[in-house]
This record gives sequence, C-alpha cells and structure tokens, in this order.
Amino acid sequence: MDEGLKAFRKHIDEVDRQVVCLLARRQLLCDAAAQLKPAGHDPRDTEREVQILARIDARAAASGLDPELARAVWNIILAASVARQRRLLSCDCNTASLT
Repeated sequence: MDEGLKAFRKHIDEVDRQVVCLLARRQLLCDAAAQLKPAGHDPRDTEREVQILARIDARAAASGLDPELARAVWNIILAASVARQRRLLSCDCNTASLT
C-alpha cells in the first residue's frame, strides 16, 4: 500500500476516534439533561430539534460539508437521543419519526 495513503488513513482513523469520543460525550450530556425533565413525559423537544438542525445546516455549509449529509447524520443522532431519554425516563410516548 502507498505510504501516502497509509498516512491519510491514519488521520482518518484518528478523526473517527474523535467523532466517537464526541458522540459519547454528547450522550452523557443528554443523559444528564434527561434527568432534569419530568419523568413519564415525552422528553422530545421538536422546537429545539428545529434549532439544532438549522445550526447544523449552517455550520455544514460554512465548513464545506454537504448540509444534506450533516442533516441525515443529526437526524440519526437526535432520534437515538430521544429514544435513549425515553428509556431513561420510562416514557411510554408516541415514537413517531424525527424526520
């Protein structure tokens, strides 16, 4: 394998490691936020989701990242966060899609 390609792959692997660490940190923060929400109530905040996605769209565009890709990734992150918070709060809420 070309040494230049190996070097790029090593950098990509490091970025992947950082992304996983940041997602784990985000999850811990969301878990803590869930504890501040009333038990038994749906933790989903659609207004906040709209704000997050608008901010992500803008940051993606400014960074040269395809906003559709960023939005797709964040829709998955938000759905997982809501599902996890529902489990943590034992919420038997409507599990409608985030999209």
